Amino acid sequence: MQKRILVTGAGGPASINFIRSINLVHEKIEIVGTEAGEYSYYLAPVEKVYKVPWANSPDYIAALNEIIEKEDIEFLHAQADLEVRVISDNREKLSAAVFLPSKRAINTCQDKLEATNLWMKKNVPVARAVRLRDEHDVEKAFDELGSPIWIRATHGAGGRGSTRSVGCRRMRCLMPSES
Repeated sequence: MQKRILVTGAGGPASINFIRSINLVHEKIEIVGTEAGEYSYYLAPVEKVYKVPWANSPDYIAALNEIIEKEDIEFLHAQADLEVRVISDNREKLSAAVFLPSKRAINTCQDKLEATNLWMKKNVPVARAVRLRDEHDVEKAFDELGSPIWIRATHGAGGRGSTRSVGCRRMRCLMPSES
């Protein structure tokens, strides 16, 4: 019997690379994709791709289960952070196997500051990091870390929001306003 897997976010760069890698094996594996993106739907390199709600929709898990049942899927592979988190949090409700770390591990790894602090405690070499919530935290960061510093979002991929800063004045422009 041919193995059948479902790849979420099949039109995104990471999922496309995953699908290409699976297609390199000498075993025939049927890959079905899902995609929530209006345009990335057309980029999925699979013969069957289903349009699904975004992962934060209350209908997402039901939509996946419908596809899993219809396509006789054995294994579900999630790639994008939001999908990984939602699928991890709902793994007991899914009708296919998922091979994901524990929910706690996923939550830790998806928070860059929390992951950095954990790795630091385990003596893994990492850049020092501090949480910035207000102007006082910005001044404290420059006092503790020196200049320049890199500002990064704690969640998300692709370096979203990464900014190099050499002083507090520039950083104040980046902080959320109090109004």
